[in-house]
Amino acid sequence: MNGFKPSYNTSATANLVVALLVLLGLLAGLYYVLRYGGWTMEVDASRQAVAADGILTTGRLVNARAYNNGFGYAAQLSFVSLVTGIDLNSIQLSAGTWVFVVALVGFVTYREILGSLFRGALAAFLLLVQPDFMFYMVRGSHERTTWTCALLMLFFLVRSYRFAHSPRRLVAHVLLFYLAFWGMTAGNIFFASTFIVAIGLSLGIGWSFERLFLRDKEAEQSGSARWRRLMLISTTCLIVVYVFVNYLYQPARQFYYVLMNLVDKLSVLVFGAEPVPQVVAYQYFGSAWRDPLAYLAVTGMQWVIAASSLGVWLWLTFHLAKLEAKTRFLWQLYTSFGILLAFSLVADFSGFLSSNLQLRLFTPFAMFSSAIVACGIQESWPRLQRKFKRVLVPAVGLLAVFAFMAGQVKITNDPAIANQWVFYSPAEMRAGQWLDATLKNQRVWVDISDHLRETFYFQEGYVENRPNQYENKPDPAGYPYILISQLTQLKASRMGISLPSTVGYLQIYDNGGTQLFHRRPQTPYQH
Repeated sequence: MNGFKPSYNTSATANLVVALLVLLGLLAGLYYVLRYGGWTMEVDASRQAVAADGILTTGRLVNARAYNNGFGYAAQLSFVSLVTGIDLNSIQLSAGTWVFVVALVGFVTYREILGSLFRGALAAFLLLVQPDFMFYMVRGSHERTTWTCALLMLFFLVRSYRFAHSPRRLVAHVLLFYLAFWGMTAGNIFFASTFIVAIGLSLGIGWSFERLFLRDKEAEQSGSARWRRLMLISTTCLIVVYVFVNYLYQPARQFYYVLMNLVDKLSVLVFGAEPVPQVVAYQYFGSAWRDPLAYLAVTGMQWVIAASSLGVWLWLTFHLAKLEAKTRFLWQLYTSFGILLAFSLVADFSGFLSSNLQLRLFTPFAMFSSAIVACGIQESWPRLQRKFKRVLVPAVGLLAVFAFMAGQVKITNDPAIANQWVFYSPAEMRAGQWLDATLKNQRVWVDISDHLRETFYFQEGYVENRPNQYENKPDPAGYPYILISQLTQLKASRMGISLPSTVGYLQIYDNGGTQLFHRRPQTPYQH
């Protein structure tokens, strides 16, 4: 394979490519924000907004509603709110537009790693058409900034090797690398530690390769210097993780419980000490989607990219000795995240972390699979016949447009094809406001999932003690109040789930789209 020397293009073509990527990112973010008029919410978005409100209310990072895995994203929301004067809820609901930053940082990073404008732009575009990656970028979660920091880390790390003979620039890039890692650690300690584990794993893979296959002594010495540096980076970052968990952010000590829980779950799975619960996350296709074919239609491109990346990885594996250092490093990172992704499947089947670890680790895997595929496309393109290229270009263009549009449908859980939705209605919000203003210390059943409960907590904001307890348990027996909205009825009907019976209840509230029922008193002294 030929070398990957930087071939940056500052012409109008380069500017146009960057502008198109930024525009696509903005369109994706705006579509998510505007698809339901801003009435979208999910669990992580609610919890991050409440944690940010806690920072503003108490002036402390650690408060009653602090996010256990890190304070970074909540602190960013609070800072933006203080500087702009915009309320937190509005910022959180419109934060999906951050996708254009992810697209821009991805392009710069891929261009540095892959060494050309075309490959960098193609890899960044492939990220934008993978809905399971994009969903975590548009929703109100820490992951949009967490993985932006990860891309910046890669950029500073790879670029720093160009300044080996310029100490001032080298030190600047090293400091920026650790600053990006600090941002990642502050945002989410779990993903920061996972990323460092992947870098350490890639270190072991690269060291083994050079010991087994590299015969050039000069190249071997250069490679050994790189591995020593990666070892130093991994060790330093693990020290940062340790200091953050034990000394800087007390809620992050839950990280140790997560690790112990993982060991316990895997022990149960491997040794069969007790039955392992069914993995709900892998059984949702029938309930979450109207038709499995519809799911494949809106996610097909990301599976094509994943399968293609595996093919390119196999081809690169047989040509490792001919690869340049940057491409070999990319191969190592793809391999290490592929191993972690395979491990996440095992962890999910053990019931660890709500059985959705695979979904969360697919995000960084997509970052490297996109780069691997872009690398393979440019290598194979010159070998194709001219006639075939003439047919392939418009076909691939149409497919790319369809994949991008299908991805937007998937990340918004469009009601035309999905059963579980991320949107709520003004009627439900008014009902939540009435509940908080009227009832105190009551248990209220509100939905068949945790979606509406987290929406109520989002609009409620930071409070030390919540006025009411909202639940979505399948059996609401013993709950004095049942709230049923039209959207809840539609979801339950679509998914074939029975709603709680309101026989023996009195309807005490109705705003046209949501009704509240109160259990009839059994004695004159009950309320």
